[in-house]
This record gives sequence, C-alpha cells and structure tokens, in this order.
Amino acid sequence: GGRRGRWCVWPIIAVLLISIIAYGTVKFATGHMEGHTRARGHDLDALIGGGALHDYNDRGTMSLVSTAFNHGEPIPSRYTADGNDWSPPLSWSGVPAGTGSLVLFCDDHVSSSPIRSHGDGFSHWVIYDVPPSVSRIEEHMGHTARVSVYQDDAPGSDVTIYQGLNSWGDGSHGYKGPDPSKRTGLHYYVFAVFALDGTLGLDPEEATREVVRKAMKSKKVLGYGTLIGTYQRFYDD
Repeated sequence: GGRRGRWCVWPIIAVLLISIIAYGTVKFATGHMEGHTRARGHDLDALIGGGALHDYNDRGTMSLVSTAFNHGEPIPSRYTADGNDWSPPLSWSGVPAGTGSLVLFCDDHVSSSPIRSHGDGFSHWVIYDVPPSVSRIEEHMGHTARVSVYQDDAPGSDVTIYQGLNSWGDGSHGYKGPDPSKRTGLHYYVFAVFALDGTLGLDPEEATREVVRKAMKSKKVLGYGTLIGTYQRFYDD
C-alpha cells in the first residue's frame, strides 16, 4: 500500500513541472516580444499616414487631455480665430521610460465635407524638445519661438521648450486656432503628443511640421497620445 501511494505522487509532480516550464516559456516569449516592440518603437509614417492621427478611437499609449474640452467635443471659441485665439491648456501622462523629449502637434486634416478648405491639412501648432520632466502646458502660450515652462519634479525652476512654424505662411510661431470656412462644415482638430528617445535640436526658424517630422524619423517613437477637438463656423466668412 505504501509503495503504491509513493508511485501515485509522480504523475502530479510531472504535471506541475510541465506547467512551470510552459509558463516560463510563455513569459519569456511575451517579454521578448515586448522588448522587441520597445526597441523598435512605433512606426511614425503609419501613425501619421492613416493610423492613430486619423482614427477617432485610437487614443494611443499615452494619455493626452485638456481642461478646456473633452475628446470629441467642440473647442471653445476662446481658443479659435472667432475668440481670443489662445492656445488651449494640455496635459499628458504615461511617458515611457527612456524618453528624451516630447513633440506636440495640432493638425486640421480631417473634415466632414469633401470641399477642401484653407485649413484642411494645415498645421496649427508645432512644439518640440519638451523635456520629459514637463507634463503640462498652460493656455495662451503666445507666439515666441522659445517658451519657459515649469518642470513637475523641480517646483520653482523652469525649462525651455520650442514652438515651430505653423502653416499660415507668415513666419509665425506657436498656436493658430481653428479658422474654417462655413462651406466646409465640421472640422476635426487632432492634438498629438509623441515621446522620442532623444532631442531634435532644430532651429525654430526652420521648424515647420514637415521638418520636425523628418527629424523625428531619426529617433524612436516610444509612445504617443491623441486628443481630438471639433469646430464649425456657422456664419459667412
């Protein structure tokens, strides 16, 4: 009876060993894949060319929010050409480890109307070389190329971030709010933040959206987040 009892234990031990080996194999494979994704980064061309920046439901791997409006809601008029034309407040979280700088864009590249307006495809805002110690920007940042902002981990101290050129073609830096034609209906303005593994070091006098995007391709995009606001003009312009 004792010998038979001892032999009955071996199948149980064998099952446990197989389970442990299988679990370890899955964990190794999962970790390897996650590590490969982190090493490779996100495909910037895919995100911009038809991915997250064109997908209402893809909010990204980071959180980007505003106290002025929620995702999918109208942008208040004070942040448009019909009001003060101030830049809205933004904040973000979930910045990946290893981030060297952040880049922010605001683009009007989606419209519910087939008529192309002067704002379709326009760059309304370009910000780059934002240190990862910064997690928010206040409203009304102005139109200077260099802006001082507070760091989260060093109260009382500030750092410089850079505003590139918008698409108005007048050499202006910083934010230009929605200014659509009545004929083009509802517009969707995509705010996006990207976490890069380094800084860009660009001259703000040359830093258009296209120049910044080209420079980003030499870096790894470690994470991103999006926020969409809408705006429609109902009177004749």
